[in-house]
Amino acid sequence: MVDINTPQRERLRQEYPNVLENIVTDTNLTNEQKEDFFIHIDELHEDGDIESHIKEFCRPLKLCGPVFHTDDAEILGRVHSLNALGKIIAEHQSMSISAAVDLIDSLVIDQELSEQLISQYGDLPISRGIVWGFQHGEPNVDPFEGLNLPDLLCRLGVPEEEVQYLRFSYKLPDDIVAHIPTAFDASTNQYWRPGGYTQPLEECAEIYAAGLVEVVHHPNVIKDLVTEIQKL
Repeated sequence: MVDINTPQRERLRQEYPNVLENIVTDTNLTNEQKEDFFIHIDELHEDGDIESHIKEFCRPLKLCGPVFHTDDAEILGRVHSLNALGKIIAEHQSMSISAAVDLIDSLVIDQELSEQLISQYGDLPISRGIVWGFQHGEPNVDPFEGLNLPDLLCRLGVPEEEVQYLRFSYKLPDDIVAHIPTAFDASTNQYWRPGGYTQPLEECAEIYAAGLVEVVHHPNVIKDLVTEIQKL
């Protein structure tokens, strides 16, 4: 256990106890990496923004976890907010975010989204930051198959908010490598825990003792999708 022997570490313990626990218990981080993190925490000024300070350290160290080996047939699943995908299309197509969201929403209703997205926006990234995906069942099977979709956000450790989520499956191209997430990927996410699996939220933890295998990787593109995008 790390010594809480500075005011900055005590503040971390009080304001971000889960971040502290994640850093200490993450076996995919080296002792040197952990020590560097706490040295960085000790440099926080008394009136500094600790959340920004944590993110500043973690940002360049994302995707430092062990490689998660996938084969050519591996299909991964992702849950993605409608608004976030709308922002990506809006940025690249010179339209408002609301117009892009309305476009996606109408295409989902008409069940034509994947075909039109791939033809018009196939080279756009599916995320603005690192991508969190999950694996379920056989590697070459749609990872949503057999899942209880109403419980999926809870099982993935995603708190339910007034947000419309989309779901889709994809394959990674050869030039993108998946990694097991570390505490640096999670940064200040209070719902993440080390171990390579999603952390079900409290409201469904009794039903799902274990989460789903999770990975992180650089953003791939829309044309990597292998299933239609659907509303969750």
